[in-house]
Amino acid sequence: MAGRSGSTIKRQVIDKVAAQLEQLPVKPKEDFALREAIYEMRSEIAKVLKRGYSFDEVASFLSQNDIQIKGVTLKQYLSEFKRKDSKRKSRSRKNQTKAIESGSDSAVVAKAESKARSKSKASSKRSGSSSSSKSDRTVGEFVEMPDEL
Repeated sequence: MAGRSGSTIKRQVIDKVAAQLEQLPVKPKEDFALREAIYEMRSEIAKVLKRGYSFDEVASFLSQNDIQIKGVTLKQYLSEFKRKDSKRKSRSRKNQTKAIESGSDSAVVAKAESKARSKSKASSKRSGSSSSSKSDRTVGEFVEMPDEL
């Protein structure tokens, strides 16, 4: 019987099982730690904060909806996420610069894409459309807040 310690497994079986593993659908995550939950909702929370709600008000709303958190903790998490995101962007720019200096083909493509994004942002600002942050463009709908907050 294949599979026990010391037994051999045929290449055909390995290839077949590997192909089947690749076909398995993505299994969505069901349970999140508090920090992960806030990270998942960071864009929506940022939008609500921009609309004038305080960290304490947002935390109260979250707590009323089974996500127990205090305003100071929410503020801390969001500032940590922002700091990490800005470090990632900085590293990405540095890596593009290094690749460009080395003459890499992928670096040329990356630089062209970066220029295209910059031109797109500049033209949308000139045309009078509201400039939105990256998180505004990548997230679906707003978080609905009750009127009593």
